[in-house]
Amino acid sequence: MDGMNEAGDVLTLSEAAAYLRVHYETVRRWCRDGLLPTTRLGHTRRVRRQDLDRLWSQSRQTTAVVEEDA
Repeated sequence: MDGMNEAGDVLTLSEAAAYLRVHYETVRRWCRDGLLPTTRLGHTRRVRRQDLDRLWSQSRQTTAVVEEDA
């Protein structure tokens, strides 16, 4: 796995939800909608922490722009 699992860089969807403090179904929906890339490891899907951070910062930037326009 090309070193991706070093220092907890790869998380289950449940771990990702806890990391971002959102509901598990929210993370699942982001994956289903293609907003968050996943990798299958056995029967579980995993996401990279850097992809979570990227998605979170993008969503915060979008929210800030919307609030400024209001």
